[in-house]
Order: sequence, then structure tokens, then C-alpha cells
Amino acid sequence: YFHYCVFKDPSMPNYALEEAQLRGMPLHPLVIENYKHLTPGFRKSLEKLKEIFERAKSTTNPEELHNRTMDAMFALRNFVGEYNEAVRVKILDSLSWRVWSEQKRHATLRQNVESIYSAADRAYNIVKKLWPEIKKVHEEGEGEIPYEELEKAIVIDERMKKNPQLAATYAYHTARQLMFYNKLLEEGFEARDALYIVPKNIRVRTLENYDLVNLIDLELPLRLCSTCEPERQATSWEKRDAIIKVVPEIEYFLQPKCHLGFCTEGKYCGNITAQREQYTKDLHKEVKQVLLDRSREH
Repeated sequence: YFHYCVFKDPSMPNYALEEAQLRGMPLHPLVIENYKHLTPGFRKSLEKLKEIFERAKSTTNPEELHNRTMDAMFALRNFVGEYNEAVRVKILDSLSWRVWSEQKRHATLRQNVESIYSAADRAYNIVKKLWPEIKKVHEEGEGEIPYEELEKAIVIDERMKKNPQLAATYAYHTARQLMFYNKLLEEGFEARDALYIVPKNIRVRTLENYDLVNLIDLELPLRLCSTCEPERQATSWEKRDAIIKVVPEIEYFLQPKCHLGFCTEGKYCGNITAQREQYTKDLHKEVKQVLLDRSREH
């Protein structure tokens, strides 16, 4: 199977789930292992790289900005190519099945994930206990959704919580799906067939093994971008905070992809304006035109 796979035998040992159980099944990213060997050459190259990045951010000329950003990109690629093994961070995380289905495709990031069957069983067992409360809130409009316990089973978007009626409906139908999943198992259906009814918001436990290239060049900068899927972006910023605590030396480079010099998206956001001054709509439009013109030349 080309991508990392959740369709595992739940009776077999699983590294990601074991690590989660050892640590009380945390819901937020947690650094469980890290290594760094920052040689004098590493530190000197890091400072030089920072100077190249700052040079790109200092200009408001679109041609210069494009050229200096390309210089920064190539310098970054050379740096991580030389010192990739100098930094490693292993993170225990918890994502919805749906978002995991996106994350698994990032092949440069070595990952592990628990069996979807163990995740579904766990979600059912949690929801079963909460069902009377969930049903009452949905049908009678009384009480509150027990978010603290429910979120041990599923992921609930923070925007959903701002609309109590919508959140109650969401929790109710999620719970019904999970209970019907168990009903199918009791009726003799194979788990692989019953799985079709399981909602994609159930939590799965993952392990993510970051090296330097995925920390500051490939994976994390892409997922810190505001165009990233909301749940994944939120967990990526949490991961960033955790990584800074163990490798503070690379904090400057733990930024969204626009950190190189300019935003490549259709509309820019506060990420780029927080990293450099004088980034305007006109500059954004002009540098993208330069990028387009250069691409046509080749």
C-alpha cells in the first residue's frame, strides 16, 4: 500500500496506540522524543540562512523580491540537505480520520497510525455512555453537550461549538452512526463492512517523525498556511509550539511557507504581514505577475 494505512488488525500491537495509552491518550500534539546535534557548522549556516531570508523580506521591488525569494528557497534546500539528520522530533498526535486521510499522503513525513477498528471501537464505547445526555440535548433542548468526554472520541470543530443547536445535531447523528456500527457487528456483519457507517470525525492516534527538512522546508510550513484544512492547520500550530520548546534554535524558520519572501496564494493573510513590513495588495499582485512571467519563459 503506497500510503500509511489505518486498515490494520486491531488485535496486533500498534506503536502509535501504545504510546498514546502510556501517556493517558492526550488530545493535543505531544513531543515524546527528540534529538539534536547542532555543530558549529550547523549554527553558522543557520545564521547565514537567516540573513538570506531577511534580505528577501527587506525589498519591495517585485523583481528583486522574486529573485531573493528564489535565493532563499535554494539556500534553505541546500541547508536541510546537508544537515537533515541533525534534528529529529517525534510527535504523538490525535487527528480525525478524515484529516488523517489527507496527512497520510505527505510521503516525506515518516508516520505511524493506529488501526481504524480500534479507533471506532473506542469511539463507540465513549459515545454509548454519553448517549442519554446527547439525546436529551438534541431532542429536548435541555442541558449541554458533554464536550470534554465526547472529544475523547471525536473531533469537533471549534466553529461548531459557537452554534449550540448545530453542535447538538452534529453530536447526535455522530453518536447514532457509531451505535449503528456496533449494531451491525452484533448482527454478524464483518467489521470491514460495518466500517462504512463510521463517521470520519472519530479520533485516530498517530506518530509523526520529523526531520529537519520536514520541520522547516517541506511538511510543516505547508500546514501552517491559512489555506490548509482548519483542523490540520490548528494542530500544526500546536506542534510548532511544542517543537520550539525542544529545538528553540530553529524557531525563526518554523513559519508558514510565505516565510521565504512572498505569498503564492490568490489572497494573502496576516501570516505574511506579520513576517515582513510593507507587504501590500499591489506588491502581492506584482510579484505574482513576475512569477507567472518567469514560468512562461521556461
